[in-house]
This record gives sequence, structure tokens and C-alpha cells, in this order.
Amino acid sequence: MSAGLQTTPFFEGAFQCVQPVRGYRFSADALLLSAFVLSGREPGQRFLDVGAGCGVISLLLAAGGWPRGAALELQEELVECCRQTMAANGLAGRVRVEKGDVRALKGIVEPGSFDAVVSNPPYFPAEAGRLNDSQQEVTARHEVACTMDDVLSAARFALPEGGRLFVTYPAVRLSDLFALLPRHKLKACRLRCVHPLPGREASSVLVEAVKSRPRDLVVEAPLYAHRESGGYAEWFDELRCAVVARV
Repeated sequence: MSAGLQTTPFFEGAFQCVQPVRGYRFSADALLLSAFVLSGREPGQRFLDVGAGCGVISLLLAAGGWPRGAALELQEELVECCRQTMAANGLAGRVRVEKGDVRALKGIVEPGSFDAVVSNPPYFPAEAGRLNDSQQEVTARHEVACTMDDVLSAARFALPEGGRLFVTYPAVRLSDLFALLPRHKLKACRLRCVHPLPGREASSVLVEAVKSRPRDLVVEAPLYAHRESGGYAEWFDELRCAVVARV
């Protein structure tokens, strides 16, 4: 393993994530999105993880019963992290890791070849706030190489009619996301707001959208990320039980 990478165990050592010692590291957003996806779809789906980072979402979907997937990542070091994460968890043969640009998806995957597209995209506009000193962090978290519009365009390409997109996004940008979806023949069908604690404003949203088929929007009960006494709330234990039970 490269000196710049480390293996991070999680879920009491049931899984291993290989990630940079400095630079982009996976966060609770990847776990929250994985829990949202697994709670809404039956296992066995073909998935494409756009902007896969270290591969945590792909790992959890595969462990949760989605045996066929592809993880797409632009940055070379994170591609290597993703490959090592799959290998460390015995999934190298089940999740294909591809280095590529979401803006040039044609030639990397076949059109309409996935049941689901999943993405934890960059949250912040390129010009927003002070950029991190790490270019890896900047690319992962700011829209310098990938925008939500790019993610939605990729979903339109990769999904068949009736295919599903799952994304997480800042709550303050929900209206931007809803404005973009129709341009790509996508319609939101499930929404869950994530609040740090009860009584606090939503910090992020989890959204499921369907391609080319009308659906009513279901707004689920709020998800509280943390317990007031400390630590993650029930969703974390539910996700751990759901994926560890299948290992």
C-alpha cells in the first residue's frame, strides 16, 4: 500500500476502507446515502456509483445485496483507493472500478445499462467560500470538475426508462436540484431531509428520482443524524445490521 494511504476499519471492523492519510476522506454522507438507497430498493440491482471516491457507497451496496456494480472516479489516487477498498473486502470481482470523467461517460459504460445511479456529488459551487489547500479535497467537494447538472446528464445516459437516481445534496440547494431534474427527464419520487439533531434545520437532503415515468413525490419522515446524547442515531445501527448480516 502507498505510504499516502491508510486502511480505516468501520462497522466494528466488518469492513475496511482504504483512503488517503491527507486529502479526501469519506464522511457520514456516504453512509446516509447508502442507507437511503438500501431502504428503498430491492437487492439485485445493477448500479453505477458516480464520483465513487474511496468506494464506500459501492462497498455497502454490494454488501447489502446489490452484487453487480461499477464505480466511476476521476482522481487517480482515489481510483486506487477504490480498487484497494474492493479488494480488502473481497469485492474486486463484483464491483468494476473505472477511472473516468462523468462528463464523458459515453465509451466508459453502455447507455441504459444500469438500474440505479448513485452519487454523493460535490456540494459547493466552484467559487463558494475558501477552497481547501488540498486539490483532491477541492475536486471532491467543489464543482470544479463535476456539477449536479453533469451527474444528472450521466444518469439520463446510464439509466433505462424507469431507472432510478439516488443523490445527497445540501438542503439549501434543493430548489436547484429540483429545477435541474426535468431537463434530464428525471422526476423526484422520494425525499428525506437530514437534520443534525431534532429541532435543528435540515443540513442535507436524500433524493430518489425516476427516469421518464411519472411518480408522485413521497416525503419521508425527517432523519436525525445524531442522538442528543451523542453518536449516530438509529439509522446507523440499522445500516450496520443490514450490511453486516450479509457478509
